[in-house]
Amino acid sequence: MSLVEKTTHVSDAQEKTLGQFEFSSLLNAFLEMYGNEALALEALFFELKKALNPAEVSGMHLDLIGKIVGQDRMGLEDEPYRVWLTARLAINKASGLWPELTAVLNALGYTDRTYYEYYPASVVITLGNVTDAAAAAAYGVINEMRSAGVKIDVVYNNYAFSDVFTFGTSAEETIDALLGFGDSDSPTSGGHFSNLAGLIDLANYFTLATTAIESTSTTKGFGESTTPSTGGKFVFGPGV
Repeated sequence: MSLVEKTTHVSDAQEKTLGQFEFSSLLNAFLEMYGNEALALEALFFELKKALNPAEVSGMHLDLIGKIVGQDRMGLEDEPYRVWLTARLAINKASGLWPELTAVLNALGYTDRTYYEYYPASVVITLGNVTDAAAAAAYGVINEMRSAGVKIDVVYNNYAFSDVFTFGTSAEETIDALLGFGDSDSPTSGGHFSNLAGLIDLANYFTLATTAIESTSTTKGFGESTTPSTGGKFVFGPGV
């Protein structure tokens, strides 16, 4: 429930006056004097409330709020700093529950994440598509909000989870440098495995034998350095 400033203290007091005192100039003057004092005091409190609301102020006033709640500006402009100040208010009041942490991470933009619990009191949170600095900031928030005795590990990647280890959506062979399993040349995506279409017969690639009899075929099996596409050490036959 939000607070609403009341500006009718004088009239409210006069309406509650008994009928025989309704036209008493002395009583009305008394009510007006104390009613106006109440108005001034309430207006002061609402000015203070506004001054401490990150959404209502800017510049040095935000820095003042940061000092009060314990949140550095970290070189941020006003708008992202407001987000962190609002999150800090929630952090300071948190009781270590996962829904509270979820709300704060969402507010700060850490939406690409997973959460795993391990017995007896350990949690692993993975963050995707974040910078090193953003991951460090998220770890600080998570560590502050965790319950006492709970071990927290944060694992992060600089790319979105939806773009990693992705298979094609159709039966047609495709070459997509943004998808597939990475290698040393392009570690996040693409790599050798994204360029196989048309180079080899994919039906024979990484194929195991279909019978229980050992085979010496060099056109199937797992490759090695000398025969990288198929064959290799794993297809040499009996007695080897």
